Amino acid sequence: MNQKNTIYKVVVNHESSTRSVRRPENPLGWKMWGRATQGRVPSIHSKSLDGLRPLSLRQKMEEDERRRAEKAAVRPIRKD
Repeated sequence: MNQKNTIYKVVVNHESSTRSVRRPENPLGWKMWGRATQGRVPSIHSKSLDGLRPLSLRQKMEEDERRRAEKAAVRPIRKD
């Protein structure tokens, strides 16, 4: 199959990770995202996605940030 006739598509998994594939069936556990294109690899824009980091990592980062904020709010103010 020549490059012009190759069908490309972007797929996304349950953790919002994306990748570009050039085969008719989706990899196991991945869903098609957007539309397939012919002859060129589709661009993946981070603005269109919820972030390119895996969902589990984003959740961990949010939890860490929440804990830091809680610790900062609990610190007593020192009186000199």
